[in-house]
Amino acid sequence: MRAVGQQLGRTAMSLYTYVPGRDVLVALMYDRAHGEATSSRGRLGWRKAVMAWSTDLRDLYFRHPWVLEISQARPVFGPHEQEVLERLLAILAGEGTTASDRRAVTSALFSIVRESAKRKAEAAAESEHGAEWWAGRAEALQAVAPDFATRFPESVALSHDQSELGPKPWIKAAEDAFRDAVTLLLDGLEPRLTAS
Repeated sequence: MRAVGQQLGRTAMSLYTYVPGRDVLVALMYDRAHGEATSSRGRLGWRKAVMAWSTDLRDLYFRHPWVLEISQARPVFGPHEQEVLERLLAILAGEGTTASDRRAVTSALFSIVRESAKRKAEAAAESEHGAEWWAGRAEALQAVAPDFATRFPESVALSHDQSELGPKPWIKAAEDAFRDAVTLLLDGLEPRLTAS
């Protein structure tokens, strides 16, 4: 194991001869990953275009979960990352949104997309042994809180809805939550477009 660590260290150090250091290397990798999400989806209505943008970026984050570790407080500002942002802003600007609305919607969408990618990755990992865990948890919960259903009826109602999601409910629930969150955001934006 030690030899593997030393080899990885030598490989990383050899990469640093081409870039000033680890931070620059990570920034370059981060921007390069965003190059996968810059393809055009053609002429779609604005709602479908925003949903397509959101789905493309969520799928990119799912494929490269390490990008979620990069702080959004200090963006990379690479050309590929900027193209991703510009594409969304162009869709919104084309509908006559105000700069203030574009800032709010963009921030909300990035939050939804990032969290949804994380949730989808967790759901994919959970689908292996999730049913056994939930069955054990339900049994233990019944033993320690037999009045759980009467104390928390809304939570119980949501869990019953989950059972209708099929053989991999966690993945389907993550997909549905993502799509519903983006739809709710766009539903809230739409009246503001017609008012302007």
